[in-house]
Amino acid sequence: MTVYDEGLVLYGALKVFHGELPYRDFWSFYGPGQYYLLALLFHIFGVFAFLGRAIFIATMLVSLLVAVKLAWLLGGRRLFGLLAALTALVWVAAAGTYLYPIHPALCLILMATLCLVRHWQRGTTRWIAIAGVLIGVTVLFRHDMAMYSVLAICAGEGFYHLGASGRPIRFRYQELLRDVSVLTGCILIVAGPVILLLLQHVPVADIRYQMFYIPSKIYPGMRHLPFFDFTPGLSFAGRIRYGVDQSFVLVPILVPIAAASCLVQKEWKGRQSHWQVSGYVLLLCLALVMPIGAIVRPDLAHVVSALLIDSLLLASLAARWNLSTRVGQAIIVGATV
Repeated sequence: MTVYDEGLVLYGALKVFHGELPYRDFWSFYGPGQYYLLALLFHIFGVFAFLGRAIFIATMLVSLLVAVKLAWLLGGRRLFGLLAALTALVWVAAAGTYLYPIHPALCLILMATLCLVRHWQRGTTRWIAIAGVLIGVTVLFRHDMAMYSVLAICAGEGFYHLGASGRPIRFRYQELLRDVSVLTGCILIVAGPVILLLLQHVPVADIRYQMFYIPSKIYPGMRHLPFFDFTPGLSFAGRIRYGVDQSFVLVPILVPIAAASCLVQKEWKGRQSHWQVSGYVLLLCLALVMPIGAIVRPDLAHVVSALLIDSLLLASLAARWNLSTRVGQAIIVGATV
């Protein structure tokens, strides 16, 4: 499966390299970003398949570094930041999904999350503008993940501004509206021209059918067909591995439960800064929305983005172990196992 999808992306990038357009000249329900990024590398270094793996390694390296930085900001202990990165690396290696647009999209979302936490920490508008630019680029890789991340960001922004004390509610609403406006404006500035250029050269019906109708109508029905996998049927161990792989879609549910059990505690919130608690809320919201894409296809390859967010959130929670009740600590241990 992973080699097949990697081949589709390489094939699409090669067609873009030769001047063809996605959705008009070849089929795809991914955004155009991955094809054009790889085609650009083809122009610079030549047409080599290993450039796709280089993109994967680069994006995952940046994702792990950002995860470490976020864990340090929220948890305060460097060991747990490295633990989050190591756990995320294990999930990625187990999934083995190369050249999926999900990886650059997740990298950009993590970078935007770091910018938002910096914005809440320092109060400067430029950080949320950078976050908007990053989400705008995310739209070009995975428009669905970009939409999910915007929902999580708006929820985090709402918690940060409306949950703050010491200022009149009118000013807090104004600051929330300002931040959301800056974020939306930067997303449109980046993604808008590319979308308009694409609409100018590709029929709208083709884009709508491939990017929206097939993923929402045809693909879910196809995935519910009774496919028979020959590999698990060959051995008892294969059957166990297949069942475990399918059940991974339930794992990301445990970590938000652990996070919520900590966030509702007054002692837990009272002993750290409001911007740090807002960072936890943002990660919690991301952990809730990222598994949406795995509903149609519940396997490790499609839930790995949620597991990376969970690894970061769980490590940050564990770093604040002494601020959790026994119930919260028990849930954290269960989610870790």
